[in-house]
Amino acid sequence: MNKLLLVDLDKDYIRRVENSADFRLKHDLFQEAVGNLQQDIKYWTESSGIDLGLEVVNETEVEKIHQATLTKTYTRIYAKLGSDDDLAWINLSLGNLKPANKLAHGANRGWQFDWETK
Repeated sequence: MNKLLLVDLDKDYIRRVENSADFRLKHDLFQEAVGNLQQDIKYWTESSGIDLGLEVVNETEVEKIHQATLTKTYTRIYAKLGSDDDLAWINLSLGNLKPANKLAHGANRGWQFDWETK
């Protein structure tokens, strides 16, 4: 099964957005964005027949800078593709996506992942 990295968010970034004065909320913005992505996938599946699942993973990267060790945790979402045809559908329909590294707030749908194309 092929996997495609859709979202790559630094945990510190998520925390900063959630704690910013403009968006002080009592719910998890990341989970809201995941829910919106799942709704999109459900719509795509119904309209195109693609077989696409999601895998949410917390991954830690350790980097040595001079004498210090820097540890960062990333939350990454991978699309689990059922076939090469599903990848082709994503590329044709959505373009060649760079993994989202930001959250965006829309008036209609709330929090979503913010993608750019390569």
